[in-house]
Amino acid sequence: MAIFLLPLIFSMNDIIVEVYGKKMAKTVYRIGLGCIVGLVGFSLLATWLPTSQLFSGSEAAYDQIFHQTTRIAIASIIAFGISDLLDILIFSRLRARINNLGLRSNISNILAQFVDTTIFIYLAFFTVSFGHAMIWGIILPYWIFKCCMSVITTPFVYLGVRWAKK
Repeated sequence: MAIFLLPLIFSMNDIIVEVYGKKMAKTVYRIGLGCIVGLVGFSLLATWLPTSQLFSGSEAAYDQIFHQTTRIAIASIIAFGISDLLDILIFSRLRARINNLGLRSNISNILAQFVDTTIFIYLAFFTVSFGHAMIWGIILPYWIFKCCMSVITTPFVYLGVRWAKK
């Protein structure tokens, strides 16, 4: 799901930094990250709670699904936490150096998405049998797709900035 969502989130970061500044973008980042951590925490808590008699027949399947996704969820939180903040910091620094909003947005998004994709894929899927070559075989196409999504969302960054300034 993140392959479609992160380019949009990073573009929204750029709009927030452009209009309201880095401090506001970091506040939105912390709120979003807190919501994600809370959701994952609640999901884990739900697997530890006593089973309802109504659903006792499916409890094992429920627990299996949520316990298997724990590694992926934690990898997602770590990757998002690092890359989203990185996107904000890169865009803020580029804002002083590059006048073109679309170029700043794409540079920050593409770099942050590379970090996000690399961290997430390694943490979620790397094992002895699922080695480096296979991991990079996943990282590169995912990252290229996210780069394309970033370019596609560029006009929405301009529209978002225009709308937010009104």
